[in-house]
Amino acid sequence: MPLPPLPVPKLEHTLQAIETASAALLTVDDPARQQAFSGAIDDFRHGIAPKLQAALLNFAEHENTHGRSWLITDWLRSYYASRTPLPLTSSVGFSLNLINHVPTVGSMAQSIGMIATAHLEWVRGDFPQVTDARGTDLDMNQFAALAGGLRHPQPDADTFRPPAPGGREIGVFVDGRLFVLTVADDAGRPLRQRALERGLTRIAALAAQPRPHAVGQEIPGGFAGFSYLGSAAVAPILDELLTDGRNEATYSRLTNLLFTVTVADHGDDPEERPLLPTLLEPGLAWAYRPLSYQYDLRGQSWSVHVEHSQFDGGMLVDAVGRMFAGVLGLGASTSETIPPEPQELGWHLSPALAERIAGALAGYREEASRLKAVRLRLPRVPDDHLPYPMSLDALHQLTLTVAQLLAYGRVRGVYESVDMRGFQRGRTECLRPVTSQAVALAEALVEGTATREGLDAALAAHRVQVKACKQGNGFDRHLLGLAQAGKRVGLSDPFFNDPTLELLRHDVLSTTSLGTPDRVIDYVFAPTVPEGFGVCYTPYADAMGFVVSWWEDTAEKPEAFLAALEQAGRLLREFLPTLN
Repeated sequence: MPLPPLPVPKLEHTLQAIETASAALLTVDDPARQQAFSGAIDDFRHGIAPKLQAALLNFAEHENTHGRSWLITDWLRSYYASRTPLPLTSSVGFSLNLINHVPTVGSMAQSIGMIATAHLEWVRGDFPQVTDARGTDLDMNQFAALAGGLRHPQPDADTFRPPAPGGREIGVFVDGRLFVLTVADDAGRPLRQRALERGLTRIAALAAQPRPHAVGQEIPGGFAGFSYLGSAAVAPILDELLTDGRNEATYSRLTNLLFTVTVADHGDDPEERPLLPTLLEPGLAWAYRPLSYQYDLRGQSWSVHVEHSQFDGGMLVDAVGRMFAGVLGLGASTSETIPPEPQELGWHLSPALAERIAGALAGYREEASRLKAVRLRLPRVPDDHLPYPMSLDALHQLTLTVAQLLAYGRVRGVYESVDMRGFQRGRTECLRPVTSQAVALAEALVEGTATREGLDAALAAHRVQVKACKQGNGFDRHLLGLAQAGKRVGLSDPFFNDPTLELLRHDVLSTTSLGTPDRVIDYVFAPTVPEGFGVCYTPYADAMGFVVSWWEDTAEKPEAFLAALEQAGRLLREFLPTLN
C-alpha cells in the first residue's frame, strides 16, 4: 500500500509552536523581545502567511501525485548547492557494529560478503519492506543508495548520477589506489567467500607492484584525494579530466560501483575505534559516493564514510540489519562462478593539474585539522533505579540542556533529528528539545531544588514534540516549505529574517541519535555553526554515550562545555534515584 503523503502542518499550529519554543530561549528579564516577536508572528499571521500556506498546499498536492513530498525537492537542492568540502559540511563518519575478527583476508572477505548481501538484495529487487518499531511501513526510496551512483560536482549546484542497472562490482582502496572487484554472479547473487578471498589476495599482490603505465599516474592524495576539496574546486578538475575518454570511462566505472571498501590503518591503539579519520582523511573514500566502507586493520573495526544528501542515518541502521543476514549466507550464490581478474582504475592528468590538486589538498588538510572530536561515556542510572520508565532520548537531551546552563549560564538553540520515513519521500524533521520546562528543570538541578513534578513536566514537553514530529506536525520544515513557496510565487516577508526566529534556529548544538549501538555504534560530523558543537548520543546499557565535535579556533569554550557535560551527568545521576 502507498505510504501517506507528508502532511503540511496547520499554519496556526506552527505559529503557536514557534512562539512557545522561542520563549524557552529568551531570559525572563527580556519580556520586551518576546513581546516584539509575538508582534512579528501576529503580523505574519495576518499578512502573507495564509497566501504562502495556500501556495504550499497546492505545491504539496502536485508533488504527492508524482510520488514525491513537498519537502524533498527543496531538501536535495539545499544539499546540492553546497560548494565547500563535504566532509567539513554535511558528510558523516559512522562506526559500525559489524562482527570484528582478527585481520585476515578471510575475515575481511566474510564482512565484505555481509555488506554485499544487503546491496545486492536491493539491486535484485529482493530487499524486504522495512518497518519501524510499531510495524509501520517506512519509505524505501533512500535505499536506492545501495545500488551505487554518485553525487556529481557541478559549478553551481551538484546533480546525482545514477548507476547502470545490475551492478556487480565494488571498489577496493589500498594505499590510495582503487581496484575493481566483482562480488556477484550474473544473476546478482553474492559470490562465495573463497572467491572474494581470492580476489582480495590478488588485489594485495597488485597493490604491491608499481602502477602499470596504462592505468594512469599517481596524483596527490591518491585516486580519491581531490574529491575531498568541495564542488567549487572539484567541478573544474573533473571538467578537465573528463575531456580524456580514458578518464570518462574510469568515472563511469566509479559511478556504477555498488560501494567501496578501504583497507585502513588508523592508529597505534587497537582498543580505540577511530573517529575523525573515517570522515576527514583524503583518499579513504570518493567523498561524493553514498557509502564508502573502511576496515581498520589495527583496530579490527568497520566504519563508513557517508555522503548525506541521498539518505539519513535511520536507513543505514536498517541496511546494517540486512547485512547480518550475510552471516547466514542468505541469498548466497550456489554457482562456482570464477570472477574476472581485479582491475585498477586511475586518472590520466597533466603535471599542472596534479600540482593544482596538491596545493588545494594542502589547504583542505589545514582546514580539516581545525575539527576536533572526543568520545564521552557518562555512567547512567540503571533502569531499575528509576521511578518509572523514561525516554533515554529525553534524558540525553536534558543532560545537554543542563550542560549548556553550567558552561554558559544560558541555553541556546538545539537541533534534534527525528526520522520521517513513515511518509512518502519523508526525510527528517527538526525537534527543538530546549523547552521552558527543560530549562526550568535544568536551573533547579543546578540549584539543588529539582522535583519530580519538574522532571515530569520536562519529559512530557519532549514527548509532545516527538509525537508532533512523528505525525508530520513539526514547525521547522514547515517554515522551510513556506519560505520556498514564497520564492515560487514571488512573495517574501521579513518574518523569515526576524532575529528571534534566527536565534531559535541557530543550532549551537546539532544533535542526533540512532538508538542503541547494536548496529551503528556512534558517528561524527562537523558542527553547523562556527561556535557550536556536533553531538551524536548513544544510549548504552550502563552509560550515556556522547561524541562531541567542534571547530578548534571558533567553538565557544569547548573545554568548559565538555566538563559541564560530565557534571550534568552527575547531577542527573544524583537526582533520579531520589525519586524512588
